[in-house]
Amino acid sequence: VPSPNGATVNTRYTRYQHSLGVALLALRYSKLRELNPSLKRLAYASALLHDIGHGPLSHSLEPVFEGAFGVNHHDATIQLIMGQSRIGQDVPHILLRHGVDPIEVIAVLSGDYDPFEGFFSGPINFDTIEGIMRSRQYALKGSRPVSPFRILIAAINRQNPEDQELVDRFWAYKHEVYSLVIRSRDGVLADYACQEIAKTEISSLSADDYFSTESNLFRKIPRLRKMLTSKSLAGFGFGKSISIQYKARDFYI
Repeated sequence: VPSPNGATVNTRYTRYQHSLGVALLALRYSKLRELNPSLKRLAYASALLHDIGHGPLSHSLEPVFEGAFGVNHHDATIQLIMGQSRIGQDVPHILLRHGVDPIEVIAVLSGDYDPFEGFFSGPINFDTIEGIMRSRQYALKGSRPVSPFRILIAAINRQNPEDQELVDRFWAYKHEVYSLVIRSRDGVLADYACQEIAKTEISSLSADDYFSTESNLFRKIPRLRKMLTSKSLAGFGFGKSISIQYKARDFYI
């Protein structure tokens, strides 16, 4: 997506595009493992819907919505897949029409049912393979991209030194993305600024806005878009010296 939020020098990909990539990995896995048609449909549907419960600005604003209205992406995912939200009420009907049980999809995504060797809830899964490798390609422009399919096949097979080397390298890629994006100075500061601005204008929001769009959110809180496209946060009440407490996700081998 060129020029996200009006920032002409930037490019981003959407959660929808990411979900298609995750679903494609699940489909490739299903073919390699020669799963029966029922399990193949369950894998593909679960992958396609794994992020359906994320709201506008995703993780950046979820703590505000959860604190003010008690809604988070885990609960929203269940509501949407079961048709219990004001939007997406056709989702369970579409699943059932194609022979996929919505309850099984929720069980796969929650880790309660795992017929797919941990590729939904394990340390190396369809979601992280797609997200980490695509994010790395954006964050390290000019780097030689590694196909998510190669990593998936290596993680499935683990039969030779080449597979082992590629799986080990994935952990290095994950560390790069966490350092450059997720827990970087700009990443932490952007999350903090989004949350602080939303908190000061929480009266403009309701629980329904969690199931809305970024465009609608920007109409309600114009300062959010201005902040995200600004080169400096100085004009938004954030000085040069600021101390931020945040949770840093990490991993070990």
